[in-house]
Amino acid sequence: MNETTKKHILETNTKGLHFVNNYFYKYYDDTTQRTELFRMYREDSIITWNGSIIRGLDSLRNFLKDLPQTKHTIESIDAQPLPFGLTENVPFMLSVGGTVVYGGNKPRVFHQTFLLAPSETDNTFFILSDVFRVLSDELD
Repeated sequence: MNETTKKHILETNTKGLHFVNNYFYKYYDDTTQRTELFRMYREDSIITWNGSIIRGLDSLRNFLKDLPQTKHTIESIDAQPLPFGLTENVPFMLSVGGTVVYGGNKPRVFHQTFLLAPSETDNTFFILSDVFRVLSDELD
């Protein structure tokens, strides 16, 4: 692997960590800010939540509003640039694993995969695809 490729992979991992630690779950777990997450998506973004498809920003905003209080504990984050020439702003896949607590229930293991794409207008990314799955019943 050449130095340029290593650099782009490292930059992608940094972007993924920043997204997870400073934005997505921070907003998701704050019921006063959660509905603002819809701004990270586009009208044609595809969200699959435990097998149910959510399309459109209004549907996503309503879905987020109706969720109970959550608390995510992130245990793993992996990011990988998609092979589009490995320039600075390429789409990348982000895989997140951990546990989530809904309301006052016990923690449950989850996995979430994002496909983030660069914005056409600035140096930001938006969520093109989001697949969330609870992997277990309540943990003991």
